[in-house]
Amino acid sequence: MKVSRNTDRQLILDWTPWLLGGGLLLAMLLFVGIGLLAPFAGDDPMLWLFSVMFVVVSGGLWGGALVLFVKRRQLIFDRDTGQITLRTRSFLKYTQDQHDLSCLLQVALEHDRSDSGQTLSRPVLVLASRRRGGAERRVPVHAYYTNGSGPGHVADLINDWLKAGAALQA
Repeated sequence: MKVSRNTDRQLILDWTPWLLGGGLLLAMLLFVGIGLLAPFAGDDPMLWLFSVMFVVVSGGLWGGALVLFVKRRQLIFDRDTGQITLRTRSFLKYTQDQHDLSCLLQVALEHDRSDSGQTLSRPVLVLASRRRGGAERRVPVHAYYTNGSGPGHVADLINDWLKAGAALQA
């Protein structure tokens, strides 16, 4: 995630999957282009039918993957409103989840293992329950786990911002 704003009053983190979206778009254009060039290889009417089917099927599959998998995420921590806002925008829909900033205990890492034995992680918001004695809730920042140091950096950044805010209030 990229830091869009980091002030003492507000922290905004954005993730836009440019590489994934660009790769899927290029794949779609490549396959559609191949399908459109195929009829020029000969005069066979079956080649035209194959070309149309190839364009529709391959373009539809790659375009469907683009629509389904490319999602922009934005995480906003706002001390003025006392809210945490998690926004997700895709080609098909927009969702926004809000939580009280006062309920945020910390940002932790959840870990999982891949089939190859590699450790994967993702940052999660650890929220206190509003009910007395209730269990804490964990809200994932991303739906998927990933390797590398990115999730740890995100968790550290948010936790440092929370500590700085607690120091301001003291």
